[in-house]
Amino acid sequence: MSHDMRYQWHPGILALHVLSDGLTALAYASIAGAIFYVMRRRIDVGRRWLFLSFAILNIACSAMYIMEIWTYWRPINWLGDGLKACTALASVSAAIFLIRYLPSAERATRADHIMHLEALNRTLTEDGARSAIAADAAEQFRLAIEAAPTGMLLTDQRGSIVLVNAQVETLFGYPRSELLGRPIELLVPERFRATISEFGRGFSGDPTTPLAEFRGLRKDGSEVPLQIGLNPLLTSQGEFVLSSIVDLSQRLEIDRIRNEFVSTVSHELRTPLTSIQGSLGLLQSGAMGVLSSEAATMVAIAYKNSGRLVRIINDILDIGTIDSGKLTLQMSIVTLAELLQQSVEANAGFAEKCGVRFLLAPVSPTDRVMADPDRLMQVVVNLLSNAAKFSPPGGDVLIRVIPGATTLRIEVEDFGDGIPEAFKVHVFEKFAQADPS
Repeated sequence: MSHDMRYQWHPGILALHVLSDGLTALAYASIAGAIFYVMRRRIDVGRRWLFLSFAILNIACSAMYIMEIWTYWRPINWLGDGLKACTALASVSAAIFLIRYLPSAERATRADHIMHLEALNRTLTEDGARSAIAADAAEQFRLAIEAAPTGMLLTDQRGSIVLVNAQVETLFGYPRSELLGRPIELLVPERFRATISEFGRGFSGDPTTPLAEFRGLRKDGSEVPLQIGLNPLLTSQGEFVLSSIVDLSQRLEIDRIRNEFVSTVSHELRTPLTSIQGSLGLLQSGAMGVLSSEAATMVAIAYKNSGRLVRIINDILDIGTIDSGKLTLQMSIVTLAELLQQSVEANAGFAEKCGVRFLLAPVSPTDRVMADPDRLMQVVVNLLSNAAKFSPPGGDVLIRVIPGATTLRIEVEDFGDGIPEAFKVHVFEKFAQADPS
């Protein structure tokens, strides 16, 4: 009985050999199939000959185990020995290919390792740089908030306070530690809390949301008028709202003083000036008797100037209109020769007091402009009075009209010290005076 035939007398042992050899053959075949699949799907795989040799080796091993199972019942020795020879040849070929590949694989592994370390180092460096930049940006933002001249308050999506500046501490009387983490409603009176919540919901991240006025609640229970503007901030940590808070107390106080000033001007200046104008009108009309030629001239000048002052005061009383840029101008054709002559006559007394002369150069009667005569005369009179005030005694003030292609320019020239160089930038500011005397 042959060596293989004895397994027929032990069914359990035979079944164990068949099962183990079958599983081994299936495993080898699966490895070969996986190698072929990868080679087909990944055309970028290098050294394909090495993968191919291992695939052939696994196929040969699988075939050899299958032949082992076959020979249990139908021994074909020459075929089994041939498969073993093929398997040995495939093994030797794969070993040779692998030995030839090892040095280059080691170099490639080292190179890949170095490249991996370099990539990792770059990633860490970039992450560190980004973290440093983010930290620096956050610090710059905090410093900018702290240096703001108005109250700045940052809240998260829940309405909790996460950042305030010193102006907020001063305005509300709370130390910073008592504000952080608290709801913003803490700073609003009870009756306004629903309003500010609706304002915040209606904001919806729109940076064009208009400013709103509220009453703020200080720590001591007193209230302060405020103007609040909202700005969205989208960060990696979520959405925040930056509130700009302005104390309106000073502005309201200025409004109160202005209203008192308007009331004072109305009662203490306009009323007596209107009476003076009426008296001058009576004198000019001859109701109080005939005046001498010189006196009649002076009364006429005084009457015109009083009327102009009344109109100017009326505009001052409407100061809200002036501030809004809606001052009404009564435009008409103005003859410059007449207007300049009237301006010189109106300032003749002041020029005599200062010891200077006004010299009006000849003006063509055709030199006319479209302007408000009262406003234009007000400007010229101010220029003449300033020129007389700052001219040396015995000096002259020259007045002339310079025609242009489409314009006429009125020039007033004096020979005083002139405007200090440092003050020139303030010339057109409201109520600016280099010499308030």
